[in-house]
Amino acid sequence: MFSRSWLITLLLAAGLVLGACSDDDNNNNNVKKDTGPGQLDKGPGKKDGGGTKKDGGGTKGCIAKCTSQKAYLCVEATVSGTTKCVECTKNEHCQNNPGALGATCDTSKNICTCAKDGDCKGKSYGTKCDTQYKMCGCTGDSNCTSPKKCVGTLFGAKVCSKPCTADADCAGSTNKKCDKASGKCVACKVDADCTSSTAKYCSAKLGKCVACKTDANCSSKTAPYCDDSSGKCSECAKDSHCTGYVWGNKCMTSSTYGKLCRCKANSDCTNNPNGPTCYTKYSKCSCKSDGDCKSKTYSKCLVPYAGATYKNCQKPCLTNADCTSSTAPICKKATGACVACLGDTDCKTSTAPFCDATKNTCVACKADADCKTDLNGSKCVSGACTCKADTDCKTGYAWGDKCDTGTLKRCKCAANAGCAKNVNGPTCFNTSKAPYAKCSCTTDGDCKTDKKYNKCLVPYSGALYKHCQKGCKTNADCAANANAKACKTSTEACVQCNTDKDCKTLYTSYPWYKVCDATKNSCAECAKDADCDSKSLGNKCDSSNKICTCAKDADCANNINGKKCNSSYKACACVADTDCPTGKKCTGSTGFGTKYCK
Repeated sequence: MFSRSWLITLLLAAGLVLGACSDDDNNNNNVKKDTGPGQLDKGPGKKDGGGTKKDGGGTKGCIAKCTSQKAYLCVEATVSGTTKCVECTKNEHCQNNPGALGATCDTSKNICTCAKDGDCKGKSYGTKCDTQYKMCGCTGDSNCTSPKKCVGTLFGAKVCSKPCTADADCAGSTNKKCDKASGKCVACKVDADCTSSTAKYCSAKLGKCVACKTDANCSSKTAPYCDDSSGKCSECAKDSHCTGYVWGNKCMTSSTYGKLCRCKANSDCTNNPNGPTCYTKYSKCSCKSDGDCKSKTYSKCLVPYAGATYKNCQKPCLTNADCTSSTAPICKKATGACVACLGDTDCKTSTAPFCDATKNTCVACKADADCKTDLNGSKCVSGACTCKADTDCKTGYAWGDKCDTGTLKRCKCAANAGCAKNVNGPTCFNTSKAPYAKCSCTTDGDCKTDKKYNKCLVPYSGALYKHCQKGCKTNADCAANANAKACKTSTEACVQCNTDKDCKTLYTSYPWYKVCDATKNSCAECAKDADCDSKSLGNKCDSSNKICTCAKDADCANNINGKKCNSSYKACACVADTDCPTGKKCTGSTGFGTKYCK
């Protein structure tokens, strides 16, 4: 969540924080301002005298030196060794200042906050307490004193402000167009104001760019209807659209996807082809047995994917051709379910070459004998090779002679002695960091224990250590490696890439890898600006680091991560949902102090 101090700064930048802290007392009998901070009112209609006491009225404690800078500032305070104007140092500063953003002083931050609407009575920014930012604001014009209007700010908080009369009044806000009729800043007034490919239409009702205004704007077969309440193409617009093989008979609103056919109760699943029971966790109609499946087409009650906690009525498969999923390509005719495997021959990868017949999933092992040469240990536990004790790490193929029974649950080394005659090499790498303690090598000459493992190579691009491996002849020899799927035949080493094509075809889960740095045989984002697209973190290529970056917001136009350029990290990001493509929210956290659209 963004801090209030940052929010206030942006409110000011948007020209939304208005008003001033009056110096009159409760009786409004002093018509002239103080001649300086700390002066004492002398009486009705007279200038302040030379006393040193603070005013005793409606804005008790506020000093002109501060309120003249910003409306909400009230007093001076020393914060981190620096004396500056702040909102408050005690509750009275908030309660007696109509320009304050709450009634209670948070003395750790010197800001005024609110907890309920009653804390905002008489406040110039609105009479409603925004509980997200703990500040007084508004939800509608009725919370404002005329002629002020309730307008949006950069982060979704709303405050009362002077109505706009021209687009120039909206500078600094994410809503840059002035709707003169309402006096509010909006994102658009006509379709031409909308430049995003995913939000091409201007909704006057919503005051923002949207994916659709009519059904004609929705071309997807799975979302053919326009939900005008959100401007999103949706699965349905009314209950009558929810017939057939859908997840429920009720057209329900989704905050992310517009409207979807879903269920809340079993009654919403009457005659539903998926089953008669509402699985309320996901609001989906489901079944419990084949008897629940009355449709001749969808006659089997099956889990929709491995690990699912519910079932739904499905077409039973008759042959493997009926199974189109790459993770479940085999037809189990006895149940009509598509599964990963029926036998070992169905499991094609070297990392999971065996079939668990009970679960019909491919696994690394079925018995301890399958783990004799595994790096992690010689015990088979739940389909994975691992270790339970040091004795399970004595094969010479393991990462070391010790068993890490804590976090990693795999073999490791503690010293070079534990790597004597180890196939991976004679040296224990990085013993200061136990999670990375692995037997390793430095040259091909270290690889003598097994003639098959005769090359000392890094296991993946960027690895800090090497270990003895089989030299590769083709890319197929490197297929099992997560980060080194290409074969560099001149050295017989598995690397990330030899050509740009390797980066695009071998690492489909990482679409930002587009070009191959031939000097390092590693995939990079870019070699030139043209390599940076909407999935990159900017449309400018930093050729020295071969990464896509941004320098300004314009470098993030139509970027799926957000329309804002985070200058600290030179990466496209977001600060509000309005910075995101339709259907996405500004909720993802990079862990580096910024957010992205998700």
